[in-house]
Amino acid sequence: PDLPPIYRKVFDLEPVEDRRLAAARETEVTAVLAALEQVHSEEGAAGPARRARGRVLVEGLRGSGRTTFLNMLEREAKTRRLVRVDASFHPRGEGLVGALAAELGCPDYPLAVTQTLVAEPTLVLIDDLSHHVMPNPAGLDELEELLRIVVDTSRQVAWVATAETGELPVLAELVPIFGVFSHRHRLAPLNAQALSRVVEARVNLTGLELDFPSAGWFDLLRRGGRDERARSRYFEALARASGGNLREALLLHLSSLRPEAEGRLMVAPPEPMAVPLIGRLGAGSLACMAMVARFGPLLDGELAEILLISRDEAQRYTAALLHAGLLRQDERRLLRLPVHAQRPLTRALAQLGLVTEEVA
Repeated sequence: PDLPPIYRKVFDLEPVEDRRLAAARETEVTAVLAALEQVHSEEGAAGPARRARGRVLVEGLRGSGRTTFLNMLEREAKTRRLVRVDASFHPRGEGLVGALAAELGCPDYPLAVTQTLVAEPTLVLIDDLSHHVMPNPAGLDELEELLRIVVDTSRQVAWVATAETGELPVLAELVPIFGVFSHRHRLAPLNAQALSRVVEARVNLTGLELDFPSAGWFDLLRRGGRDERARSRYFEALARASGGNLREALLLHLSSLRPEAEGRLMVAPPEPMAVPLIGRLGAGSLACMAMVARFGPLLDGELAEILLISRDEAQRYTAALLHAGLLRQDERRLLRLPVHAQRPLTRALAQLGLVTEEVA
């Protein structure tokens, strides 16, 4: 729909840094911060239990708000030094140790990273753990090296890493990730009340008003159809249609609006997004899409390595997906699922048995 530019700006689907737009998980951020601050509350005296609270794994589905969660931790954390390893700035091939070394400004080997970290109390944030790990034996070796660094530095350093829920069972079979990141925080689906806080916090910044759909004449006779019950029904329907996924809920909300009078938007009942029909795609194109859904943004050379095919073959398969709008390529040449279609496409791949339901 043709919505006012200010509305599209505050309902952008990318992770946010403005606390006013991150109303969904305020209490959860506060709880994790409290656990992290205990690690350094008595400098040098952190026992095993306290150190364990300082190794936090934030897990959730794509679109659940993991990056925004880290953004809020970064804003609110009270620590002498904060180091962040972000998927936006560090390519997968750099590796976790290399990314940490780059952020710390130290030589790229584990001992140098460890010694630099323990020099002062530090909070390390790692966004999207699996993004930094190549799906091959060398990538697992790199992840194991990171876990050793986490354990060796846990007296002086608190760690928070985010991970895709569907990736964790596979990683846990290969490396002791749950033994190291012993404090797990799951970003559960949002209920109707949480979604209403998210949507209305953003609407308040636009200066616009929403007219919620009425269920009949009784609602229309009360407050011009903007009855509290109509509002509640809308957000309950939004929670059902989106499965409580934050990004999908925002997308469904945008698609449910239409301009009405000046300064007002009419809200239609949200409907679940249709699952795309992708079964007619060739096996190579489906395999490429499944790998991007499974591992996140990939270069065509990385796709070729994972699928054991040539780079030319990978480019041929992905060209059709790019043309159809089923993949997009960013300025760094990374192939990714379009943000507006990410959840429907992964559900379609799950129906074909190409990814697990947890990834979808």
